Amino acid sequence: MFREVATECLHWCAGYKIQKMDYCLVSSARDIMSCFREGNRFLPSPPTNVHVHSIYSNNHVLIEWDDSDKNRDSTHWYWVYWKKVGTNEMDRDRVEKKFYELTSLEPHSTYEFVIKTNNYHGTSIPSEPLVINLSRLQAEHLTSDSQILTNVMLTLLFFLLIFAAIAFVYYGSSKHRFLSKFRSSNSSSLFGGRRSTNNGSNIGVSFENHAYNLEDTIQMQEATGTRNGTQNGNHHHNNNNNNGIVE
Repeated sequence: MFREVATECLHWCAGYKIQKMDYCLVSSARDIMSCFREGNRFLPSPPTNVHVHSIYSNNHVLIEWDDSDKNRDSTHWYWVYWKKVGTNEMDRDRVEKKFYELTSLEPHSTYEFVIKTNNYHGTSIPSEPLVINLSRLQAEHLTSDSQILTNVMLTLLFFLLIFAAIAFVYYGSSKHRFLSKFRSSNSSSLFGGRRSTNNGSNIGVSFENHAYNLEDTIQMQEATGTRNGTQNGNHHHNNNNNNGIVE
């Protein structure tokens, strides 16, 4: 494929920087642009949206990314590169899926990650670097979780207050209606109100002094007894008189 391009210049076809720029321009000036276009057509694009998906502890993290639109349907895999910021030692690992789990990292150190896409034609340029500090990320994660929990609790408290206010208003209204009915019923009974029976007849209701009613009843019974005794005595006297008459 890159037959007419010098070996020292092949990396330029993949988009990499080369050390012998002047030499490549002179030796391959005619073919360098076509070489670059050919490589750009077949080589995959770098991953996008490289981010931290999950933080399991202060030394355990899961990184995730997305495929670019170019060459998405082609067969490809990924190379994950990471190093501690301030050092030249870099580690890498090949993965088939769009995430990578890292463990045994130093909690208070800052790390830099880049991802490359690879296919049978070559490797893409590196993705945008992801720089993270696990201790800082974990603190931000805990703060975010705490803020979410606080918001949930405040929302629940707000709805509880609304429910309590509605219940209080309903209770006050029901109590007022009950007291009004109770007072109306007592007023009707105390002031000689009338109530209806099942057959529609009215029954008078009144409250009187029972002592006077009892005294009147006793007097009526005594008067009735005296009147009955007098009548019986007169009848007995008449019978005796009649018995003494001889025809």
